[in-house]
Amino acid sequence: MELDPYHFGYRGWIKLRKLKDFKGAFDDFNSFDQLTPSSVDYAWGEHIFYLKAECKLGLNQLDSAVIYYTKYINDVSKTNGAKFVDINAFIYRGICFFLKNKLSKSSADFDSCLKYNSKSSEALFYKGIIHYKNKKYKQSLAFLVKAKENFKKGYYHFDSYNEYILQLYDSDIECQINKVLKLRK
Repeated sequence: MELDPYHFGYRGWIKLRKLKDFKGAFDDFNSFDQLTPSSVDYAWGEHIFYLKAECKLGLNQLDSAVIYYTKYINDVSKTNGAKFVDINAFIYRGICFFLKNKLSKSSADFDSCLKYNSKSSEALFYKGIIHYKNKKYKQSLAFLVKAKENFKKGYYHFDSYNEYILQLYDSDIECQINKVLKLRK
C-alpha cells in the first residue's frame, strides 16, 4: 500500500517525537516539504524548518541544525514578528553553538530566549555553564540556582508524552551546582 504524500509530515512527526528516528523523520519532512516548494510547510502543526533542525540536532549535525534553526527564526520573525518565535529555537540553536564551543554566540541565543521568557530553566542553566567555563563561578552559581528554582516551578521544556532532545532534568542542574560549589570551597 502506497502512502499518500501528504501523510509524510505526520509520519515524520511520529518518527521524530515518538521513535527518535531522526534520519527517517528528516527524510519524511523533506518529502513533505517538496510537495509545496514555494511555501513553508507545517507538519502536525509545527514549522518544517524547526522540525528539520531538531532532526539535524538529533543526528549531531550541528552546522545543519544551526542553519535550519536560523531559517525558522528568520521566517517566523519576518512573517509574524520576533516575539512569536518559539523560544526553544533559541535554546536549541544556543546548545548547538555551545556544543561547538562558540560560547559568545551560544550566550547571545540564551539571552534572546530570556528576553521573551525570563524564567526559562534551560537558558539559565546554559548561561550558568558558560559562566562556569569562563571561570566566573559566582555568576555561574547565581544562574544555576535560578534555573533550579524555576525548574521546580515548572518553567522548563517538557511534554508529558514525549521526551525532548537534550531535555533538562533537575539532576542535571544539581550536578552542575555541585561542580561550582566544589570549586568555591
